[in-house]
Amino acid sequence: MAEKIMVVDDEKEIRDLLSIYLVEDGYDVIAAASGEEAINLALSEDPQVILMDVKMPGIDGVETCKRLKG
Repeated sequence: MAEKIMVVDDEKEIRDLLSIYLVEDGYDVIAAASGEEAINLALSEDPQVILMDVKMPGIDGVETCKRLKG
């Protein structure tokens, strides 16, 4: 079973590009467009790695990491 990586970025083009490269390397990829969505997906999908943009509207990447860690 492939490792699961979550890509979090408010820019669709960046999410898509990273997802393409990761899938080509054999990873399962889930994507989120916001910190709120990332928190919900992380709790339900349990990714091994999260690649996240720091500057996003709403909950930024730093705050999202704090909430996931807590």
